[in-house]
Amino acid sequence: MGLRQIDEHANLIDDYGFLVDLLNMLSCLTRVAISLKVEDEIVSSERRWSGYCKFIKTLNLGICEKGFDGTKEIHMCDAGLYCYSLPVSIEDKNIGFIALGHCMLEGHEEDSKKMLKKLAESRKLDEKIYSDLKDLLGQVDIIKEPELLAVIDRHLQSIEKYLNLEWHHQKRIRELKTLSTYLAHSFLIPIQAVVSKTDNLLSRLNEMDKRYCEPELIENCNGILNETIKLSYSAENLRDWMAEEKDIYRFDTKEKVNLHGIIRDAIELYRSEAFERGILLNDPVPRDIPFPTIKGSAPHLRKVFINLMNNAVKYSFDGYPGHFRFVDTICRPSGKYYCVEISNLGIGIMPDEIEKVFEYGYRGKMARDRNRFGSGLGLPTVKRIVEKHDGKVEAESKIVGSYDGSKRNPYKTTLRVFLPQD
Repeated sequence: MGLRQIDEHANLIDDYGFLVDLLNMLSCLTRVAISLKVEDEIVSSERRWSGYCKFIKTLNLGICEKGFDGTKEIHMCDAGLYCYSLPVSIEDKNIGFIALGHCMLEGHEEDSKKMLKKLAESRKLDEKIYSDLKDLLGQVDIIKEPELLAVIDRHLQSIEKYLNLEWHHQKRIRELKTLSTYLAHSFLIPIQAVVSKTDNLLSRLNEMDKRYCEPELIENCNGILNETIKLSYSAENLRDWMAEEKDIYRFDTKEKVNLHGIIRDAIELYRSEAFERGILLNDPVPRDIPFPTIKGSAPHLRKVFINLMNNAVKYSFDGYPGHFRFVDTICRPSGKYYCVEISNLGIGIMPDEIEKVFEYGYRGKMARDRNRFGSGLGLPTVKRIVEKHDGKVEAESKIVGSYDGSKRNPYKTTLRVFLPQD
């Protein structure tokens, strides 16, 4: 649901989430329940609501929808409660109606009881439900009419002011998000073009007579290709984070995917970089059963394992001659899932950070301390894609030996991806 448009050019907020907190604050300020209706949508504060109102809501009688008529006067709803409703404007344009009160008026208690009885008869409510409603109605706050009117007089301008400020804030966020998404996409297009051209060049070099093509040229071209591929995935992570989730994470998960090939591709992409640092990337080892076919989106699953391999290499301690480090990939069945474990030895994740590393933008304290470049986008991207495949992802980080902060005593960090077996 959302605030649609107040004119031809201003697109308002697609999500009412921020309004609940705002209305809660205003409800504390006014000391009455408060609701806002925009077009056919109603959002209400969570504060000051009586048990009577909450019970009425569970019955889905559609009562509140009739309580916003813009008459600028106190009126009684079909449930017997009194509200004051009036139009609300943003930038001098009416966006809907706000209602404050949802209580009984002093001197009109019998009217409320009669309205409830009428409601029960017209809707043919069960006697038990009607009895429970009568009991709850007796617990509703009673307010004097002048007090309710005074609340409106004191706080209407504040309410409209807060709505205007929040609308401008949300509008600015949306503009920045749109601009950032455009920029990220603009970076991605030329990067993907470089990947394509470099791949074509490498193919032509491999087809050339080796007498006229130096091996070093092919090696350098292959290195450029790998680095630009990594860069393209980083740009995709940035674009996905900035773009609307409903657009980016809508993809077909019914394709039959060669999981072994995807994992091998991710390993090969980082093998040279890892070797230069004394890190050996072991090929994926299947345990108990061969690699199964997984139903999913191959491009998105490829992004998952490239992100995981990137982290495994990045946060591994360097090895040295005679003492290589290893990144292991082990695959095994796990109930209805097929589990892929990628483990490295190096910088760890603190116990209180295990869940936080899957939040967008979060980077572990130890990763920041060692000044390794990172955006905090990789693992959140992994989590979202895996969950769209009806899978799950887990992280574990344990000290190997007695950790003293040196490379001699690394953490063993394992990321596990669970994907449903076909």
